[in-house]
Amino acid sequence: MKLRQILGIAALALLLLPAARASAQSPAQAIKEAEEGVGAEKNPWRGSRISYEHGSAAIGFKKDAELTWNPIYVHTLSLQPQWYFSNAFYARARFDLEQELTNSDYTNKKNELEWSDLSLELATTGWKEETSGVRVSGGVRVALPLSKLSHAQTLKLGISPGLSLSRSFDVLSGLTVSYAGRFNGRIYDQTTAQTDGHGIVGCNDGSCDYLRNSGYRNSPWDIGHGPMVSVSPIDELSLTASLSFVRQQLFKLGTADVTLPTGNTHLDGADKDPSARYVRVFLVDATYTPFDGFWVSGGTSTMAGQLAPDSSDRSPFFNRFTMVYLGIGAEVDGLLSHF
Repeated sequence: MKLRQILGIAALALLLLPAARASAQSPAQAIKEAEEGVGAEKNPWRGSRISYEHGSAAIGFKKDAELTWNPIYVHTLSLQPQWYFSNAFYARARFDLEQELTNSDYTNKKNELEWSDLSLELATTGWKEETSGVRVSGGVRVALPLSKLSHAQTLKLGISPGLSLSRSFDVLSGLTVSYAGRFNGRIYDQTTAQTDGHGIVGCNDGSCDYLRNSGYRNSPWDIGHGPMVSVSPIDELSLTASLSFVRQQLFKLGTADVTLPTGNTHLDGADKDPSARYVRVFLVDATYTPFDGFWVSGGTSTMAGQLAPDSSDRSPFFNRFTMVYLGIGAEVDGLLSHF
């Protein structure tokens, strides 16, 4: 599997957990506000934010790490509006624009601008069980297929309910331990990603249409879950680490009768079909908020597939798919409070 395909799976997995990146608040601060009912007098669009981030594959910093040097350097603009109906319920959306500044392996043009799917979510700040101090929160997310990748995969709609259990502690400026899970269901037209054309010159009668199949199977559903720990040594600084485990269910392999130079052959891969992909994603993030409404964040995210090409287990903490990033962000309500 290509590096950029794996990184796309990693990005999906990162969205399964509570937001640790591109946030002006630490999880401890957000939970504290929910518990105290803070924000009733604030603007309903509080929490709406915009962030700008640069990211690079760590392996690209060492040219002789692999046989070929193929660095990745991208920058991303993320828009995340949010609207509170009350202190308990809110809606939010997310839309990203991304551009690779190095030579891309998969876009049609150099430095081609790409856009994400549109994510819409209805969520709740949750309910706190007084005896244990555990807060239960969650939401339902809908993904509208706007990206080129989703169009190639023939995605029609994605629906993702999620649930989170969290507990805050009065340590330093705040400590939060949480465990979250999310189910992602997706509706496709086709079981595999499709290309724009088959690439065979002169084949226009439809007999080459099967070559438009990329062979890379779509995932009708997946389940992701994992823990997250966030601590604030001081009010302005939040340190976060999370580890997520993702199981992607695949469409089953079918049977086919094909004609080879050696004769007709019946192919049936169902008996040896693994039918799933397994991914782990590790994130470490540091966010510094010098003043209300503005923050600087940096960290690393690492995707680890189940096995490396030599059948050894990949380290979930640092491997060839580790990305490093540095970004800035602004919360609209916080910035306007200074004027």
